[in-house]
Amino acid sequence: MLLVNSIYLSHFMQLHENKRLNELDALRGIAAIMVVVCHCTLFHEEYTFKYGGIGVDLFFMLSGFVIFMTLNYVKTGKEFVIKRFARLYPVYWACLTLTLLLIVIDYHINYQKPLPDGLFIDYAVGLTMLQRIVGINDLDGPYWSLAVELVFYALMFLLYKLKLLHRTVPVLFVIALVELIMQLLLHYLPRTGIVGNIYQIEASLLLPHFIPLFLAGILFYQIYDGKKGISNYLLIALCFVMQTFEHESRHIEMFNMVPGEYNATLAVFFFLFILFVNGKLGFIVNGVTLFLGRISYALYLFHQYIIIRFIIPYFNGVLHLSYFVTCIIAITIVIAIATLNTFLIDEPLRKKIKTSLLNKHRIPVKKPL
Repeated sequence: MLLVNSIYLSHFMQLHENKRLNELDALRGIAAIMVVVCHCTLFHEEYTFKYGGIGVDLFFMLSGFVIFMTLNYVKTGKEFVIKRFARLYPVYWACLTLTLLLIVIDYHINYQKPLPDGLFIDYAVGLTMLQRIVGINDLDGPYWSLAVELVFYALMFLLYKLKLLHRTVPVLFVIALVELIMQLLLHYLPRTGIVGNIYQIEASLLLPHFIPLFLAGILFYQIYDGKKGISNYLLIALCFVMQTFEHESRHIEMFNMVPGEYNATLAVFFFLFILFVNGKLGFIVNGVTLFLGRISYALYLFHQYIIIRFIIPYFNGVLHLSYFVTCIIAITIVIAIATLNTFLIDEPLRKKIKTSLLNKHRIPVKKPL
């Protein structure tokens, strides 16, 4: 814990050295801790924080903003791919491997039975981050969103290579509109026969269910970049309306949420972005939120399995600590692990891999996004 504290203090002293988009870093930290708290309380009626279950929606809005900004910044598609690879994969591999070890320990100690068939195949395919796309099981719950992100990156990269980045908004809007029409039709038509088959196919698609969130992030970037016309705000409002029809695909019932609660939480996310692009969100920026933002990716990747299968059963079930105290302990432990992952694995490897690959392909090393 001394190492974690020293890292935190070092980070706190550097807060004013890099003021670029601190609000987005803070939002990223808030989104991550929302998801963690939700999973801590998922199976407890009294302390359930169900609203944290859709913290991922905020991540997708942030991703739309940042990826569109990045593609407007890079000089080549190869630069974009290298920077995304260095950002996503090193710490993901570390977290995936740690999760595999937890599963092996869990089956040996708690289940006391052989490992699931195909576990190591799931792990091997999982290293590519494409497991959900090719129909392989995720080793841990949060990994489902990585497939959505990768499909979005691929679409944006394609638009960039086709020199159609300036057409991103209409392209994504058409996809979102088609998805909305599908949702409306499937809502009112009986899900049998051909309609049932269409529903199964539509439900299996990854990106369309979240396109309004990514598109909203892109529109917010345009406003942030100076395009403050009313049309962008109207399109953002339309994105919000279209996303409200996706509550079923978000499986909010597993968090005991009703559509109205999902819509209200979504409205808060959109309102925070409106404050941000108008320079009014500085109040969320502080040492804690920026620190959480810095470790948010590692925190998001590695928290669910260890909390649900180890920390809560031990501290609450074996030691009989109160559920509230157990949740505090769980959050502290996963933040500590995420901190070590970020500072000892993620950031050093990210910098090394990115610099090496950029130099190999003779791409000038610039200030990272």
